[in-house]
Amino acid sequence: MIRLGIAAESSGDATLITGLVDRVLLDEHDWVTDDTLDDYRVWGGLRFEPFLDLHNARDEAKGRRLRIHGHFGGEPGEADAQMFRAVLLLFLAEDTVPEVVVISRDLDGDEDRAKGFEQALAHKAWPFTVVPALARPEIEGFRLLAWRPETEAETKALAAARQRLGFCPTRSPERLTSKKPTDPKDAKTVKQSLCDEDNRWEEAWRRADLRTLQEAGEGCGLARLLREARKALTPSAL
Repeated sequence: MIRLGIAAESSGDATLITGLVDRVLLDEHDWVTDDTLDDYRVWGGLRFEPFLDLHNARDEAKGRRLRIHGHFGGEPGEADAQMFRAVLLLFLAEDTVPEVVVISRDLDGDEDRAKGFEQALAHKAWPFTVVPALARPEIEGFRLLAWRPETEAETKALAAARQRLGFCPTRSPERLTSKKPTDPKDAKTVKQSLCDEDNRWEEAWRRADLRTLQEAGEGCGLARLLREARKALTPSAL
């Protein structure tokens, strides 16, 4: 059995990302089924938590007296570098160290966060594979990439959004923004304008073809997540 650590900003984000990585595992190993998945992998945060909340990582690391401050290769840390280092050190300090650690983080238009991740990753030779789920601008972009209208109303809503934005939000979600609900390009606002039924979004996400998502998801960060997940979940890993 493979142990996977998950760090995310919310339980919803953790559920979305772990579900996606589970689909990769099922896709890569035809002998694993939905019914037997729990026999081959286990997800978790620290101790018995379902996920590690990124917002608590630094305080948790300080409480355990883990050294998260300081430079990275002689350079000052970029945005989130200390937080990412805290996450990795916390998983390293677990009684049972995971084989894979997945970190979900919205970049929110700040590419320095991505640089901070790379600094933390290069900080030392980690004994686990680190899989980044760095969403541009935020995780709603992943869902938008998987969206396919099925009704006349949904088709019209997407056409209106495309006309309003000047680009297709389901093909280039990385061009959207986050944190500003009044911005016409705000990812959550755009997503809501396309469809306000959560079950439809869940259905679209579950049905989306993984290889199509990987081919189309370079800009929003989804392609890298899928590539790195496939590398981490090779047959020898199980």
